[in-house]
Amino acid sequence: MKYKNYYKILELKGPNVSDDEIKSSYRRLAKAYHPDSNPQHEETFKEINEAFQTLKDKKKKQRYNVRYRLHSLQNIDFDAGISDFVGIFIGKDELENSPQSPEESTNLDEVITLSLTIDDVKNGVVKEINYSLPDGKTKKLSIKVPVDSKNGTKIRLKGEGRSIDNSSQKGDLYVKIDIINVDVNIKM
Repeated sequence: MKYKNYYKILELKGPNVSDDEIKSSYRRLAKAYHPDSNPQHEETFKEINEAFQTLKDKKKKQRYNVRYRLHSLQNIDFDAGISDFVGIFIGKDELENSPQSPEESTNLDEVITLSLTIDDVKNGVVKEINYSLPDGKTKKLSIKVPVDSKNGTKIRLKGEGRSIDNSSQKGDLYVKIDIINVDVNIKM
């Protein structure tokens, strides 16, 4: 059986949502995609119903959550740290008080790349960057790069991502380290 992300199908944040949130989301989506009013979305409606039937039942939900977390392991960035790995098993919500799991982003997160030299990462460095917000404004941020960071490491700046219409819900900004090779020509 092919894995389906039931939380994503029901537009939920992850396994720690309440039963009321599951029911509310199901009702909203079932109404929007019901075949009587939208025959072209019959398959989507079937997936919504399948997801709800699993997540509304405590035992089925518990079994599904094991599969959900195991599937999430395939998408983990091990350079990001042990907390992401542990978060798969105890739940990202409990670990970071974050509504997101590795596979389900609120689409408010941003990823930018920071180019550094080998000396920067060897010694550790604090870099000042100008980050352009979606509304066109620029924000100045200080990023502390840990000593001996590896290429591809992501540094998370909580709450520095996008927001929805100036609401309190904000995504995170992930700064991805890109170690650049510096060619040095030595003449003798």
